[in-house]
Amino acid sequence: FFAVTKFDPHADLILVEAVLTGPRGPFAAKLILDIGANVSAIDPVILEQIGLDPSKHAVEVFEVFTASGRETRVVVQVSSVEAIKTKKQDLLMVCHRVPPHSGAYGVLGLDFIRDRRLTIDMTKGTLRLK
Repeated sequence: FFAVTKFDPHADLILVEAVLTGPRGPFAAKLILDIGANVSAIDPVILEQIGLDPSKHAVEVFEVFTASGRETRVVVQVSSVEAIKTKKQDLLMVCHRVPPHSGAYGVLGLDFIRDRRLTIDMTKGTLRLK
C-alpha cells in the first residue's frame, strides 16, 4: 500500500505541499511538480526562512543564458525536502524565483523523483511516489 497525494487536476500546474528543512528548522511551501525539469529549484525567500542565505551557503555558482540575457544561478544544499509522502536528504536546489502567479515557491524536478516510480492520475488528481 502506498500513500496518495492529492492535487487539483483542473489547475494549470501540479502543486504539491512540501516541507523544506535547514538550520532554522522546517518550513512548509507549495512547489510545482515539473517532470521536465532536471533539477529542483527554490525561491530565495524560502531559503532565508530555513536559514540558508544563498550568498553564504552556495555549493555551486553557474551562469545560464536566457531570453533576457546572462544570469547567475546559485545552488544550495537543503538538509531535507519532504513532499509526495517522500523525504530526500541533502537535496541540491537551484536558487530561483518562480513567477508569483504560479502560487508556488519552487519546483520539484527529476532529481527529487529519479530513483522512484511516479504515478500521476489526472482523472482523480492523485500522485503516488513509490
